[in-house]
Amino acid sequence: RRCLRVWTRDEETALELQSSGVEALFSGNPIMDIAGDNNKVEEASPWDAFSTDEKVLLLPGSRPRAYEDIQLLLTAATLLLQKIPCQFVLVPAPTLDINRLLSGLLGWSREGDFIFSDSLRVRLHCGSLAAAARDADLLLGLGGTANQVCAGLGVPVVSIIEKGKLVQKKLLQDAELLVEGTPEALSEAAVQILKDPERRGRMSAAGIRRLGGAGALNSVVEYAERQLGWG
Repeated sequence: RRCLRVWTRDEETALELQSSGVEALFSGNPIMDIAGDNNKVEEASPWDAFSTDEKVLLLPGSRPRAYEDIQLLLTAATLLLQKIPCQFVLVPAPTLDINRLLSGLLGWSREGDFIFSDSLRVRLHCGSLAAAARDADLLLGLGGTANQVCAGLGVPVVSIIEKGKLVQKKLLQDAELLVEGTPEALSEAAVQILKDPERRGRMSAAGIRRLGGAGALNSVVEYAERQLGWG
């Protein structure tokens, strides 16, 4: 109540604060402002535009555990491919060492932007997450902020049940499905969503609604410039 204005990252919090007399405003989630660099030329999509297969995005996260978690995602993708025709794009976080990330994968090889096993082909995309997420049909993601960006762009999210993800679930709500941390559970959840267009649509709409669009940071800057005289 002592603040001149409060910006929240979701509409419900803004409404709750307003009911208590706080000058609160929801102008979108700042995460969506940094989803991509608007000053750059539109980045090419990493997906095969001529394929009719489902587009599944893989995000191992940005923490050290990603070097182990990548195997979980790739095994889940292999199981998923046995049930539904899919193409896969993996976006490694900029903080990860690509060579180390791939060195622990037994039975995999790399050629250019692709990694291969006997049964799976995955494209590596080291560009912006937004460029890969905009056309994705589903995310198998173990990230934090990255998962939220994808949800905000309308991509249904499947992740694993753990403390951090349960906290994230409070924000993403119906945009995200949490399952046990096994390849079988991840792949089965993906199948259920991909085979149910209505459910996929509801999850997509929920993510867009929960995160809001870009504009939060501009709102803060404009307020500081015009109302506080910081121009």
